[in-house]
Amino acid sequence: MSQEAMEAFRKALETNPGLLEQIRQARVAATVQVAVAAGFEITVEELGDVIQESGAELSEERLEAVAGGLLNLPFGIQGNVRR
Repeated sequence: MSQEAMEAFRKALETNPGLLEQIRQARVAATVQVAVAAGFEITVEELGDVIQESGAELSEERLEAVAGGLLNLPFGIQGNVRR
């Protein structure tokens, strides 16, 4: 993604709450898939509850990290996401 495209995406996230929510939901779903593949029994709803309880909101810095490929979960697990 070019720098211009990244900036346009960031602005879209700032002005389109629905798009931001889609990103959040996709992140939770992907995290659950990884956890299940690793042998953990967890659902999207359960992880969503944990995130909500932790008060985890995506700051602009965290959102940029996620969009750039860094996964930083509210309960201390970090790692680079590779496609």
